[in-house]
Amino acid sequence: MKEDYRKELQKFKERFGFVLKSTGTCVFEVELERRHYTFFENSDEIFGKTGEEILRDLGEMEKIQGSRRFDAITDSFFHFKDREYVERAEQEVKKGNAFSYQARMKHKNGSYAWCKIEVFPVEEEGIPVRMIGVITNINSLKRENLKLREKIYFDNFLRIYTKEYSLEMIEKTLETMSFQLHALIIMDMDNFKEVNDTYGHSEGDRVLLETAAQLKEKFRTTDIVGRFGGDEFIILMCGIPDTECVRKKLEGILHESRLKHGVTKSAGVAVFPEDGVSLDQLFVRADKALYAAKKVKNTYCFYSDIKE
Repeated sequence: MKEDYRKELQKFKERFGFVLKSTGTCVFEVELERRHYTFFENSDEIFGKTGEEILRDLGEMEKIQGSRRFDAITDSFFHFKDREYVERAEQEVKKGNAFSYQARMKHKNGSYAWCKIEVFPVEEEGIPVRMIGVITNINSLKRENLKLREKIYFDNFLRIYTKEYSLEMIEKTLETMSFQLHALIIMDMDNFKEVNDTYGHSEGDRVLLETAAQLKEKFRTTDIVGRFGGDEFIILMCGIPDTECVRKKLEGILHESRLKHGVTKSAGVAVFPEDGVSLDQLFVRADKALYAAKKVKNTYCFYSDIKE
């Protein structure tokens, strides 16, 4: 009977291993109290190491005292930017909850691959004592999704955000960073139609490219810069200390004589929350300020300068 049991167990392990390999999946187990890893199956698919090699390395790390042990273990598996998800997963499992997240996992050659990690608690007498984890390599799918998102989020010609994504990002920023000061800027190119009519659309395209490149260079990476349509751009300067920094930024941009054919730009500005607390309110008021600036051209105007 014991021999039959061993044979059946071996067959089960072989089938289990085949399923893991065919799906690019790794399974592991951790004793929660000691944070002691006891099991790794099909780890080669993710980490380029056998389960025995990983457990041996982890055994050395488990000798480290205090929080440094968690740091060492996490750094050996994950990209540092994904560490927060690892901590959250452990917290949830200790509460008796399953948890799923995506993170970049480290191969022994130093490269990273996107993986989906699902962790589940194993309880004894109602108390979570172990964690079972399932790791699936989703790197190819993730890369394709990132490419698709780039097509959706970026203007293919100017390589800045699309109108739709810009508005989405601005709304989200106003909602999540409502305790800070922001400036919504609508910028328009003066007499752009004349460039197209006089020199042709190819020259107009060059001017647009120069403008987009200038805006990307001059504004911070934390700011949102997008194409609103045609020769119009929308920008949100996020978390500004005061409006003076907006004035200085625009003065520098508008008075640069970089653009071909003498094309200039005008800009209208509305400030959050002074001029409005929603994107709709800010846009209407920045647009009114832009209209006032266009009467002069090659200048900017704040809504606060024109409102009654």
